[in-house]
Amino acid sequence: MKEQLTQLGKDFTSNELLKKWEYLDAESPDLLRDILQKAADIDMFSSVIDEKLGGSGLTPFEYSAFILEVSKVSAGVGLLFASHLMGITPVYFCKNEEKRTKILSDVIASEGEKSSPLCALAVCENNRSWPNPDQIKTTLTKKNEKNILSGIKTNVIGAELATHLSVLTMGENNEFIWLNIDAHSKGISITPQRQRLGLRICPVNNVEFDNVEISEEDILSKHENLNHLHSYYGYFDSALSAVALGISKAAYDIALKYSTERYQGGKIICHHDAVKMLLSEMADSNEKNEALISSESRSILFSAEAVTESERICLDAIQVLGGYGYMEDYKIERCLRDTKTLQSLIDPYSRKMAYIERKINKARQA
Repeated sequence: MKEQLTQLGKDFTSNELLKKWEYLDAESPDLLRDILQKAADIDMFSSVIDEKLGGSGLTPFEYSAFILEVSKVSAGVGLLFASHLMGITPVYFCKNEEKRTKILSDVIASEGEKSSPLCALAVCENNRSWPNPDQIKTTLTKKNEKNILSGIKTNVIGAELATHLSVLTMGENNEFIWLNIDAHSKGISITPQRQRLGLRICPVNNVEFDNVEISEEDILSKHENLNHLHSYYGYFDSALSAVALGISKAAYDIALKYSTERYQGGKIICHHDAVKMLLSEMADSNEKNEALISSESRSILFSAEAVTESERICLDAIQVLGGYGYMEDYKIERCLRDTKTLQSLIDPYSRKMAYIERKINKARQA
């Protein structure tokens, strides 16, 4: 299955992304909607949904093979697919089978109607990438027998294109509540953030909830603490790592191609020992991380490690190209900008997960 998803990703990038590469480094909502529509045409949004509901039943690891190929050409587009997996994860963990089935069936139905049912995860506040219990100010309260949602979420990847939002909020009894709501509900306003260094094609938004009325069907689950996020993060960690690996593989491919064309000292530079060593280290690192994406034994910090390694590979690739590495025409500079931006988005996620993991291990030992 992994080989099939890899080939599907290559076909998708060849048909939909490569010809538009120069336009994928700037805000372009219309182009992005067209790309997502093409993804809906090949059932990529329902591919991670259970087969019994009409999806393809792909695991996050298998889905990551597609994300990896897309991210080689555009990490911003790849991050949107990873965001969809993140947004749909709270639905997977919903213990109410009726609610879970309805939401996932709606995703499949929307895709069947030739629309792109993108889900987005809304957990961050105060421009932090992952919440701490005392920082969650978004609340769900009872007013006149109605559930009312109020607050602001930041760093929501793909919110302006999403059809549904999975929102983490605080209830009146200090419990953490997961909601899955229509992104176009009355009272929701979505605003774009300032232009970023990289991943510019991928919108990252602030979402304000102004007394949004929430039905009981929108409430997925309630938790006494945030320890459950440990399981959630493990579910979509491979997808985020695949985005980072896609960037580093693209950087390596560019450096390798350049090294076989550039002559210095009477021979192509890939025959110089220093360049040969750099290329070898880059290739080994990429192979190791690709194997870990589909492995259950990887660290909970793997996505942060993958982004850090991607940054190193991008910098090594720039060394191979020398001064040309900083020029737009050679594409490496986009890889470095993308990986630095990705690092700023997901590194705090991993830090929070590591903190939760330590608490869990400490409790087990006690």
